[in-house]
Amino acid sequence: MDLYFRDENNGMAVGAYGLMLVTTDGGQDWQDHAVSAEDDAHLNAIIALPGNVLLIAGEGGFSYRSSDGGETWENMNLVYQGSMFGAVTAGASCVLFFGLRGNVIRSCDAGISWEELNSGTEATLLGGVEQDGKVLLVGNSGSVLEYDEADGFTYHEHPSGVDFAAAL
Repeated sequence: MDLYFRDENNGMAVGAYGLMLVTTDGGQDWQDHAVSAEDDAHLNAIIALPGNVLLIAGEGGFSYRSSDGGETWENMNLVYQGSMFGAVTAGASCVLFFGLRGNVIRSCDAGISWEELNSGTEATLLGGVEQDGKVLLVGNSGSVLEYDEADGFTYHEHPSGVDFAAAL
């Protein structure tokens, strides 16, 4: 479902039913790596933060944090226990997880604590991007949300009403 590469050789892929694969040779070979032995929830997105911290957004309230570059993982206690489909940085020190029914949560301490944000929509959010401090989230029914830390979310509905799965 998502890829993260620390450099040209070292990377991770996360996916369905708790799948995590790790490569040390640029993707020529992949090895299984366990995130959790307790569940097989879909791992939908992986994001790197400063200080060798990695976060995984998953389904059904199962999301994970690593403080050692992915060697070990701990289950995060999120304020929303539903499915999160994506993750995006928001400014210099925050990250947003977004997903089912318009739920968006934010952490500004590398995934240790989380707060719910009011996105202004109940449409499922599936994709996001951050550029130059600006965040754009997209999802079902033509949903397009701009996020600004000071002003929160501004909701736009694309006139086509199509579902958007990604943003670039």
